[in-house]
Amino acid sequence: MHCPVCQTTLRTVRSGDLEIDVCPHCGGTFFDRGELRDTLDRVLTTGEVPDAPLELDRQAVSVRRLQEADRACPRCAVPMNKFNYCYDSNIILDRCGQCGGIWADRGEVLKCAQYRKGNPKLDRMGASVAENVRRRQAFEEACAQGDGLMHRVHWWGWGWGLVLPLRDDEPSERFPVVTLGLIAVNVLVFVALFFTVGYDRYSVSVGDDGFTLEEGGIQRVYETFGTVPSKAAKGEQLWSLVTSVFLHVGVWHLLGNMLFLWIFGDNVEDRFGLWGFLVFYLACGVSSDLAYVLFNLGSSVPVVGASGAVSGVMGAYFIFYPRASIYTLIYTTVTPIPAYVYIGIWVAFQVLYAVLYTTAGVSGGVAWFAHLGGFAAGLALALVWRRRRGALAARG
Repeated sequence: MHCPVCQTTLRTVRSGDLEIDVCPHCGGTFFDRGELRDTLDRVLTTGEVPDAPLELDRQAVSVRRLQEADRACPRCAVPMNKFNYCYDSNIILDRCGQCGGIWADRGEVLKCAQYRKGNPKLDRMGASVAENVRRRQAFEEACAQGDGLMHRVHWWGWGWGLVLPLRDDEPSERFPVVTLGLIAVNVLVFVALFFTVGYDRYSVSVGDDGFTLEEGGIQRVYETFGTVPSKAAKGEQLWSLVTSVFLHVGVWHLLGNMLFLWIFGDNVEDRFGLWGFLVFYLACGVSSDLAYVLFNLGSSVPVVGASGAVSGVMGAYFIFYPRASIYTLIYTTVTPIPAYVYIGIWVAFQVLYAVLYTTAGVSGGVAWFAHLGGFAAGLALALVWRRRRGALAARG
């Protein structure tokens, strides 16, 4: 790994039971996720930390107004985001949004320790205020990164979100056992997680050394059973390529996927048959996750959801039923749209979002390449199935 300031090769140094990476030239330090907190805990308990100079009427620095270039993460090579340590300390650090690593320049670790020494206790009201500040800053930074692009994409997304499919005019030939079964499994998993671990991804804990933002139970579920590209690329947790398909991050995420699965799934199930459709669905889900891994090899952000598998179902529907009508709610009017037109527009939006968000350097919380990977897998499998059936029919 190389220093994001001077590009010198970092050296691994042992600090207590931790191994941190230090630049021998400029003295900066790179901490993996959680290592800065652990280092400060050790420094405060075992070392003599001088008192920080008293600062009166201090206002928090807005990181958006800093005239400093973004630095690349030594581990992920993606631009890091600047943040104000504890939101009002005016100690500006750099944090990677993918791996969670933190870069501190020379002397900044001691300043953080001094700040924490001078603020041994923060009450719950202070923690709540700080969390609100953090969320507002994160939102402002995300909007600023796109240089106005994010605002335009946001409104395009709302416009497309109001174009909602309700049903098609292609009746299914048999009762859609597998489609309904998949919907039931997704709903049951969502409800079970709601009552066991809840859907709070992060929580604020308050202790003697201030407050910290900790992972909630659902976040640990996502990291264990969702597909994490950095792990999958190494051949680790490969079962998550399947289990991630049955996890969702919220009610609307679940309902949206299940609506599309219900509309397009029953007819595709007619073509593939019960077991064939189940294998097809899971294959599309795995393919979508692999596409996400391919475009995010160093990322530690897990991908979850049935979107990729459902995208594959739409790809097969595009091949089998291009002339079917999709009755679509366009704002306040229900209009029949040919399937090839509706799905074609949907694919165009996936490509647009993938390109724009990649260019802007943010993901928007949606795995666009996973959608495209699942759709491509569905197209390919449907074409292979149709060609094979055609060859069998010709022989017969």
